[in-house]
Amino acid sequence: MTEKINSAARILNILQRASAYQGNNQAFDAWAKLFNIKEQDSIKRNFMVSQSVYLVYNELELASSGLHAINFSKTAYESAFAKIQAALSPTYLSSSWSSVLNFITPDVLTALSFCKEILPDEESEISKDDLSEIQKCVEDLKSSLSQTKIPDRLRTLIVNHIRLIEEAISEYSIVGAKAFRQAGRSALGEMIEVKDEILPAKDSEILKKLDATWKKVNSVADIAIKVEKVAKIGSNIFNFLENLL
Repeated sequence: MTEKINSAARILNILQRASAYQGNNQAFDAWAKLFNIKEQDSIKRNFMVSQSVYLVYNELELASSGLHAINFSKTAYESAFAKIQAALSPTYLSSSWSSVLNFITPDVLTALSFCKEILPDEESEISKDDLSEIQKCVEDLKSSLSQTKIPDRLRTLIVNHIRLIEEAISEYSIVGAKAFRQAGRSALGEMIEVKDEILPAKDSEILKKLDATWKKVNSVADIAIKVEKVAKIGSNIFNFLENLL
């Protein structure tokens, strides 16, 4: 039987890994390890950890809304969700990791397992190969960018699109394929805004590589996402670039 993928499933996966991680380090450090955040600057790293923890909290809100929408009994999960909220609270980020683990108890994981089965299936899993291929496209863009002379505005746009896609790859394990939807929405808005400025460079190799990168992102997201309106974001980007180029 295929595993369901939804907000409860993603939180469950994160908290299962969290409960298995033992140590006396600060919660900031433990979360950084769990989210694979390798930033060396401590201030920037803490911002990134805080953002990642917030994204998990947002998934909890989505799970709660989804359960409410299907009239699932609140008594079946409200106690577990309250513990998860506490585990994700900014109050405990500077505390010891053991303080966070106190809230990630077996009953919480059991409740999440039930919620995962109750909530509808949202998407298919994106394979590691597809994620690696997207990353390779991004690395190719970076390499071309360092070797190509292009207008400053176009360079800024491509740098920003690289950041958007890299953030989506990083956030995928927390929020799922909608990370790519959000990246696409931001990218599409920027491309429309600066269309006239980048049109003179429409025949450049770098824009063709940008086109190929978004085409790959779009293809992977469309296969993964089962909600039609969400998938259309990727199609809109691809169509816009096709028309531009």
